[in-house]
Amino acid sequence: AAVPAAAVPAAVAVPAKQCNRDHSKVLTTDDVLCRVPKGELAFVTLANQAYGEMAVNWALLLLPMLERLGHGDRAVIAGMDQSGVDLFLKHRLPTVTTASFGGIAWNSDHKGSMDGFRWKNGAFRAYGVTKAEVVLWLLRAGRDVSISDVDVAWIAPPYALLRSVPDADVLSGTDCLNVPYDADRSPRKSNVRNCGHQSGSTWSAWFNTGVMFFRARPAAVDMMEEWRDTMAEIKGEAQVDDQLSFNQLVGTVGASGRHAPKFRRFYPLKPASEDGRVVYDGNGSRRIHAIPVSQVCSAHVFHVQQSAEPRGCLVLHLTFVEGWPKNPAKYWRLREAGVPPVRP
Repeated sequence: AAVPAAAVPAAVAVPAKQCNRDHSKVLTTDDVLCRVPKGELAFVTLANQAYGEMAVNWALLLLPMLERLGHGDRAVIAGMDQSGVDLFLKHRLPTVTTASFGGIAWNSDHKGSMDGFRWKNGAFRAYGVTKAEVVLWLLRAGRDVSISDVDVAWIAPPYALLRSVPDADVLSGTDCLNVPYDADRSPRKSNVRNCGHQSGSTWSAWFNTGVMFFRARPAAVDMMEEWRDTMAEIKGEAQVDDQLSFNQLVGTVGASGRHAPKFRRFYPLKPASEDGRVVYDGNGSRRIHAIPVSQVCSAHVFHVQQSAEPRGCLVLHLTFVEGWPKNPAKYWRLREAGVPPVRP
C-alpha cells in the first residue's frame, strides 16, 4: 500500500556511508548510534529465540517501510539470548544484544523456560527493567525512541502522529476498545472503561506499554528512570508487571508507597496542550499522549471491529489474543491480517 503523503518526513535521509551495515554480526551500541542521527527516531524491540519468529516478522514488516523513506538503518532488534541472536543474524537483521543492559539475565533459561518467562512475574518484570535500560541508553544519546513488542505488525510510519502532538514527552497505546468514543478528546468527565484519556476525565484511563514513543527530553528520561526503578524495586513473584507499574507511576490506578499520591493528582486529567490531546501525568510535570485506538490498533479493533482492514492503523498490536505455548493464536491473527512474512 502507498504511504500517505502526510506520513512521509519532510526530507528523505541519506544514510552515513561510514556506518557499519554488516548484519552477519552483532552491532555495537556505537554502530546503532551511528546509524540513527541525533534527534531522529530509533525503532527497537526486544526478543529471545522462543519468540524469534515474531521478532523476525516485526523486522521484515518495519524495515522495508523505513527503507522507502531512507530510514532503513533506524531499527534494531535487541536479542536477549544467544540462540535468538543467531536466528536474527541468520536472517541478516540488525541486532544488538542485551548482555550489557542489566535487568533480565542475558542468555538465561529462567528455570528451564526462556519461552515461559512471560508467565514468571519476577522474570517478566526484570525484562521490563532491560527494556527501560535500552530506551534510556538511546534517550540519553539524544535519540527519540519507538519501543514496540514483538507481537506488533507495522503497517504505516508514525511520523505524522508524532508531528501532531509536539507537546507530548511520551506517547503510548491504550486498551480502549470504543473507537468512536476515543476519537473525541473534547473535555468531559464521563467516559467508558479504559477510554478515559480526554482532559477532565475522572476515571479509567489505561495505557498499554506494547507500543510507546519517547522523545529525547529530560521529562521522558525522568519518567523512564522512575519506571525502571519501580520495576527493579519489586521483589519476588508479586503480580506487578511492566504495564501495571507504568500505569501506577502515571497515576491511572491506585498504588501504595511513593506512587500513591499520583492517583489523586492525575484525576481529573489536566490538559498539557491547547487541544487537550496531551495531558499531564500524576507527577504534574510530564506530558503524555494516549494514542488513538484507530492508529495503534488492538487485535479486537483490527479484526473484530474492522474485519481485518487496516484503515487508519499504523500498527496492529496483537493484544486480546492469548494461547499456550507462545500464543499460537497471534500467528493466526497475523495470517488473517495478511502480514506474516514469516510463516511458522
